[in-house]
Amino acid sequence: MTDLSIDNYWSPDGPEVILLISHEPSYRQLPLAEIGQAAATHAREWMSLYGHGVNLPPAFFADFGTITMAKPWGGRVEISSEGRPFIHPAAQSLEEALEIEPVENPDLAESLALFETVREAPDFQGVLNTAALVLDQEALLSGMIEEPELVHRFLDRVCEVNLKFMTRLQAAAGRTDGNIWPYIWLPAQFGVGITEDMMPLLGVDAYREFGVPYLKRIANAFNGVFIHCCGEWARHAPTLAGSGITIRGVEFHHPFTRFDDLRHTLPGAVVVPFYAAFKSNEFPDQPAFVRDLLTRREKGQRLAIATTDADPALPAVREWVLSFGGVVPDRLV
Repeated sequence: MTDLSIDNYWSPDGPEVILLISHEPSYRQLPLAEIGQAAATHAREWMSLYGHGVNLPPAFFADFGTITMAKPWGGRVEISSEGRPFIHPAAQSLEEALEIEPVENPDLAESLALFETVREAPDFQGVLNTAALVLDQEALLSGMIEEPELVHRFLDRVCEVNLKFMTRLQAAAGRTDGNIWPYIWLPAQFGVGITEDMMPLLGVDAYREFGVPYLKRIANAFNGVFIHCCGEWARHAPTLAGSGITIRGVEFHHPFTRFDDLRHTLPGAVVVPFYAAFKSNEFPDQPAFVRDLLTRREKGQRLAIATTDADPALPAVREWVLSFGGVVPDRLV
């Protein structure tokens, strides 16, 4: 049996290539009454699979949807026809948004109840993402050009509310680990996972002004960040690299963002690639994509291939990772 310390993995001298495998999640956005039973079932399934390639601890995503961080601002929540929650903007203008007095996050109590059951935190949207859920997105983006001072005032308040929620959650729960997506294990001492899906909508100068300062505040408060973004964001990599922010890792979705655009700009960061099979690209399947990454990876560049035990491509991906000297531990501890 090969165990790997999670502290060692996230340290600067951790393995350069690793395959992270979690048990397939099937319990997102369930009613609270069903969460505990689903978590117990998931843990039993994970135990029965132990030794068969599931190397991450039993992970349970108590997912409220991408609405939690915006709730204190009063947006109206609805459930879609597919059963997924979404939130309407609480404001249509910056002036209206600045008039809102955010309340205590209504998900705090439920988050703590879920955390006691499943030891998992809700989705943590970054400041820009939260702002775009609270305020009409067009008003937010146009305001960056027409009313930048008001945008900064608004983003500063959003950052304060987000920090308050996460700080209170961690203090009450003792610790919060994890990341809603991708399937990685980021222990609390290394920071928090941040969703930065507004990055692709901003130019380089706009993101440097309206994104980086607030991302830095989050990173400084929690000792680092892991950045999720599933769009086209490579143009911001040099800005992030020169920002002074402690970036533990980043995720990219090929072909929207490409490995070649990242590998020389974020040294030391763990890069988590995702193969977007729904988008036409040069690779016939995920194993071919992984093989290409491993072939062209230079020494010192860190890759974490994150997937689940239900992925039909897992055997082929595992073979490529091992053949290129990567690590596939039996478990992370």
